[in-house]
Amino acid sequence: MFDIWASMAELHQPCLYRPISDRMVGADGLVRREILASFDRLFCEHLAAGRASFKAPPLPAPIPATYRFINISALQKSIRRGDAEGAMRFAQQGCGLDTDQVFRRLAVCAVEDVGIGNLLAVGMALAAMGNKAMREHGATDELAAYLAYLLAISPKSRLACDLISIADYDRTLDALKQRLARAGVQELSTAALDMNATSAERMVAAWLLAGTSSFRGVTMPTLASDRRDFFRLMSARHDPLILYYVANRAAARISDAMFVSMLPIGAIVKDEPTITITRTPLPDTGMIAGFPAAAIDLHTSEGRLALSRFGRECRPIAEIVGRVPPRMRDTAVRHAVFIAEGGILVDKVRFGDADRIEATAHAAELAFASVKPTEQGDLIETVRAELPTLHFYRRNALASLL
Repeated sequence: MFDIWASMAELHQPCLYRPISDRMVGADGLVRREILASFDRLFCEHLAAGRASFKAPPLPAPIPATYRFINISALQKSIRRGDAEGAMRFAQQGCGLDTDQVFRRLAVCAVEDVGIGNLLAVGMALAAMGNKAMREHGATDELAAYLAYLLAISPKSRLACDLISIADYDRTLDALKQRLARAGVQELSTAALDMNATSAERMVAAWLLAGTSSFRGVTMPTLASDRRDFFRLMSARHDPLILYYVANRAAARISDAMFVSMLPIGAIVKDEPTITITRTPLPDTGMIAGFPAAAIDLHTSEGRLALSRFGRECRPIAEIVGRVPPRMRDTAVRHAVFIAEGGILVDKVRFGDADRIEATAHAAELAFASVKPTEQGDLIETVRAELPTLHFYRRNALASLL
């Protein structure tokens, strides 16, 4: 059994994993600013105390600026794969190029890939992101290395990201999105809390309540809502304070819609499901130019070039994606490679709802790219079998762009 609240015990603040009490909420219906600020300080103090007794690796040699985006991608892949040594190295190398980018990616990794696997580490990453003085004082690269180490050794959960994917990519939700986009705050709030609806349907309502003009999706209607209404709903439902803190600081500090997932996650874990940690077999990505091959992905120019060639020129892949409309072929390959390689977590938080949500998210992503349900499994397995070919294209792409 795994207790998602256990990591918080280190802070000796039980209120963080207990429901929000009325005395914590101001007249505006939001958790009082001074309470959130006090936990910013607490998380930063705990991070600093851990950093003081941590021996960071020697500073690695500087890397060229041309590797900046591959390096930051390698940082996230190493965290997902539980490679603490690699995560520390890429964090330190990244600080030599852009410290703010490194700490922002660490905060994103915390919310996207760690989540309920280690809420303490997530809180510290978000608190550090909001404390510029802390990030700039002393050996910044060592602080980044320590935080990267904590995230890498943590159990992982992509539940927040999977909920976003379903809400965004599942086209069966389109009619609901259009209807709720015309709804008022009260109707959206009611829909977001409707336990007779699916978690995906509640997620759509919560996202629209929080506003999509500032926190965009791919298919979500544009709605300029006031996200304070979303946080009032979390307060009124008396969610655990740590989930409110994570949502609030993630919205402000990484500007990503994943913060909305904290509302349905609060309902999903409320009944304390039987949670386990499962070690996932990892594909051997190999190394290219000192980086995990998987780091050369769709978020890098080299990765996009390699993935495009992979979809066109690798015959087993081309045979499957050739049945997809031409405009969606690159999207289909990118989603399939992420599922088969880039998004795999080594020590995954597992329980029934989380597993179902993950499977639904993957199916929705591929269906959005027009991959038929009967061919989705074949595409993923074919990608896994052809990863050495993809690495070949990645090496060539990297060489051609240097």
